[in-house]
Amino acid sequence: MKKTTILCVMAALCLIFSAMAQTMHTLKGRVVDAHHKEPLAGAVIKLKTSDKTIITNSEGYFEIALAQGTYQLQVQYLAYAAKELLLQVPQSGPLLIQLIATENNLQEVQVVSTGYQRISKDKATGSFVLIDSALLSRRVGSNILDRLDGVATGLLFIKNTGSTITTNASPIAIRGRSTIYANPNPLIVVDNFPFNGDINSINPEDIQNITILKDAAAAAIWGAFSGNGVIVITTKKGQFAKPAQLSFNSNIVIGQMPNLNYAPRLSSANAVDLEEYLFNKGYYNARINSNARTVLSPVVELLLAHRNGMLSAADSASLIDGYKAVDTRNGLQQYFYTNAIAQRHNLALSGGSKTHSYYLSGGFDQNLSNVKQVGFNRISLNLSNTHQLLNDRLTLDYTFGMARNSSENNGMPNAGAPYPYISFLDANGEANSIPNLFRKSYIDTLGGGKLLDWRYRPLEELALTNNVLKKMEYRVNASLRYQLINHLNLTAQYQYNASNGQHEINYHEHSFYTRNYINQFTQYNAANQTYSRRVPLGGILDQTLSDYDSHNARVQFNYQQRIANIHELQLLGGVEQRWINQFQATSRLYGYNGETGFANLDYSTTVLLLPNNAQGQISNFVSQMGNYGRFRSAFANVNYGLLNKYQLSASLRKDQSNVFGVSTNQKGVPLWSIGAAWEISKEPFYQLAAVPLLKLRLSNGYQGNVDPSLSAMVTTTSNSLAVNYYNQPYSTLANPPNERLRWETVNTVNLGLDFKIGKVITASLEYYIKRGQDLIGVTNVDPTSGVATFKGNVAKMHGNGVDLSITSQNLNRVLKWQSTWLWSYTKDKVSSYTHQPTTLSSAISAPIGPIEGYPLYAIYALPWAGLDTNGDPQVYFNGQPSKNYSQVNNATNLDNLKYMGPKNPTVFGALRNDFQWKAFTFSANITYKFGHYFRNQAISYGDLFNGNVYQPDQAYHNRWQKAGDEAVTQVPALVYPANTARDVFYRNSSVHVEKGDLIRLQDIHMGYTIKKSKKWPFASTTVYAYLNNLGIIWKANASGVDPDLVPSGTMVYPNPRSYALGLKFTL
Repeated sequence: MKKTTILCVMAALCLIFSAMAQTMHTLKGRVVDAHHKEPLAGAVIKLKTSDKTIITNSEGYFEIALAQGTYQLQVQYLAYAAKELLLQVPQSGPLLIQLIATENNLQEVQVVSTGYQRISKDKATGSFVLIDSALLSRRVGSNILDRLDGVATGLLFIKNTGSTITTNASPIAIRGRSTIYANPNPLIVVDNFPFNGDINSINPEDIQNITILKDAAAAAIWGAFSGNGVIVITTKKGQFAKPAQLSFNSNIVIGQMPNLNYAPRLSSANAVDLEEYLFNKGYYNARINSNARTVLSPVVELLLAHRNGMLSAADSASLIDGYKAVDTRNGLQQYFYTNAIAQRHNLALSGGSKTHSYYLSGGFDQNLSNVKQVGFNRISLNLSNTHQLLNDRLTLDYTFGMARNSSENNGMPNAGAPYPYISFLDANGEANSIPNLFRKSYIDTLGGGKLLDWRYRPLEELALTNNVLKKMEYRVNASLRYQLINHLNLTAQYQYNASNGQHEINYHEHSFYTRNYINQFTQYNAANQTYSRRVPLGGILDQTLSDYDSHNARVQFNYQQRIANIHELQLLGGVEQRWINQFQATSRLYGYNGETGFANLDYSTTVLLLPNNAQGQISNFVSQMGNYGRFRSAFANVNYGLLNKYQLSASLRKDQSNVFGVSTNQKGVPLWSIGAAWEISKEPFYQLAAVPLLKLRLSNGYQGNVDPSLSAMVTTTSNSLAVNYYNQPYSTLANPPNERLRWETVNTVNLGLDFKIGKVITASLEYYIKRGQDLIGVTNVDPTSGVATFKGNVAKMHGNGVDLSITSQNLNRVLKWQSTWLWSYTKDKVSSYTHQPTTLSSAISAPIGPIEGYPLYAIYALPWAGLDTNGDPQVYFNGQPSKNYSQVNNATNLDNLKYMGPKNPTVFGALRNDFQWKAFTFSANITYKFGHYFRNQAISYGDLFNGNVYQPDQAYHNRWQKAGDEAVTQVPALVYPANTARDVFYRNSSVHVEKGDLIRLQDIHMGYTIKKSKKWPFASTTVYAYLNNLGIIWKANASGVDPDLVPSGTMVYPNPRSYALGLKFTL
């Protein structure tokens, strides 16, 4: 019995030791989206031979201890097709499991980036728009932001902004306007950090996707920089466990010549007749008799020669008639404009092993403008590497980007513009001399041949000025992420961005600019009748050197855990520091020669200038300016999900700066957001099969904005060469003290509804309210303080709007047809502002004139009352027709203004149709803008008399000329002398305001793709064509004006059509 017991015990021990001897192996892997390569956090991995289940962490990684053997794994993730794998343990390396999104759930699985975290869109409570690389690649062009036009709700490209310096307008607006004088531009983020460099340095081919953050829940994490919305740009990276892949993309674009007849302009015949009329009235007599010898037009010179008996009436009339047949625009078109040609080439190599991924690309862009000798070149290089170290616990990521931009602007599109009848070649085919600055008869004899040639020949000038801007841009990113424990990692990130620019304008010694400058400062000695030059012979070189660098550092923890497929928690928090330094210096060199150098001059002595003995000093154009910004921030964000149908989010951030406040509590501002989402269609009570997805979102929060021109401290500007009345240097007060200066804040409430109808329609509808508070504005102060007005936190704005996006899968067979309709409505108004315009005229013409209760950019006018029997314009003033021009223009009662409507569209969007038939694709995008107005150009007789011929010829032809014409025309009679107040009065009347509604065929994209086969070695080859700026389909105005480009007295023209042909392939 004892022996039997001992044998049983020994056998049992052997079995135990045998089992213990089986070696356990750690199976590691990662689950990612097959298309976007984004990690799938919370994916469920089941061992089919046991009850063992594991969940991927926040980066999609998992690991499990298994004995040696064969196992069957099943991987599942919401809205993705499940995947089963049969594998042997141990494995030679980590697994990479790629799941494919189910076709009916593509929207739900989109992963958006805030710059701080990546989050699945189906778990988001905020308002995001994701634009992937396929949609970005649909357009062709060197500027990445241009590719966003017409592809996102709430994003408006405002093309008729005028001067952004005076209007403080941004060409891009996200959900309207929420600031007056502060920074109006959206925040641009590149690879997780704010980007302040030149956007033209970014190669669009290097961009993986772009996320637009539109509400507080999405953007408030960016705090005091997010008040105008955020555009997050993510660059491409390599993919783990993927063989090397070489891709190439090349295209050429040809643009049509511009339409120089677009801008209204007086015809040559009418211009000549007007000059004859003015000559007979004696308008030019003061100029003829002036010692300034101011230039006269060729026609006036002929009229004067006839009056002085130097030219017969017949000869004068014959020569003048010849000018009537000449159109300057023909010469401009022939000699100064051409077809635009652009070429773009990009080569990229990407791939990776199981622990290392890489991406390397190089690009070359050359854009030759439709203005001769105007162009842009870019050479770009981008390198990205990611390493998995320490058994995948440590991730090292680093990126280097470099771009060299060169812009040339030597064209002369306005050559000869003051005269509509100029020929650029003379009768002998030589470059013609055009009257400029001074009368030809005077400059030909002045100095007795001892001065430089003072004639101006536009055709020669093309080769005599070299205006070039060269810029080097660098961007370095480095990131370390360490997995501390399961679900928790710590990330340290750094970005360095630098730019060095050199802008040189080299006026050749034979250029008109240089010859004119040298002649003006040439001194005449009456005693010995000699001329001496204070400005030496040689060229003139203007230089502007600019340097910019920024350092961004961030430390952030990330926690993500999914518990029993019921709870999901994402936490992040951290601190960051930002340093920005900018410097600019300008200088001028005289007597410049690239080989022999330049000359030193006397810049302080005031001398008499030729030809009119005015006083002046030689300008040295020396200036230096610099500024720096220091920002420190702390931030936190939490997302909580319950049962895959309830989502809660919250963010908190505090920014501090060296710009704001005196007290510590005023240097920073806390900004926050909260959000919630409820996927109603997952509730047991939900039985609406026709609407398989119904999700409600709600968010509220505060974002911030900054006005970099202001400071809490006193600031002044000074010029070492400027002196006051007492011949002493002085400074100007630029910024009065303001110890209570604060950040602007924008409160946004967003309500969203996401839904699907059957398997065909996917849609999102959002309503939002925006309230701008503590906005920078102007207010009146006691003049005894030293200033009459003061800029501070005194204004408020209010806005609201709707965004609607509908995608319809119309056909999904051999022929696929998908439609995407984008519709946005936005409205904003100034809700509080104490400093009102002082006169009716200033309210109408001010570049930016806030009036309470109306949009910041509004069109106001004087109510039109028609012409009287004398052909004079009238408006309604105090309820009665009036033509008291000065009284009306200078009136202070704003009740006499008529609000016509907003300047910017209130309704805008696009309709894009995408077709695919076998290997062919076709896509057309139609954009539209409604609900806005523009002020069309009015004829100004004063400007016409002064030589500005860019006035509407049709209006001049239709002007009032006899009694009774007031019944058939709205154009006043020509009066002499010109009455400036009358011109302003007429220009400000409502008769010139028109609706800006339009529908535009923006572009068409076509492609043909060949896949790899036995006969074709490339993995994918696509030939494509792209047509852009195809034209307006419909517009509300009948005057022929494109509301995106309203003429205003200069030569302007819409962007011409362009045609691109390209080839891209992948090995």
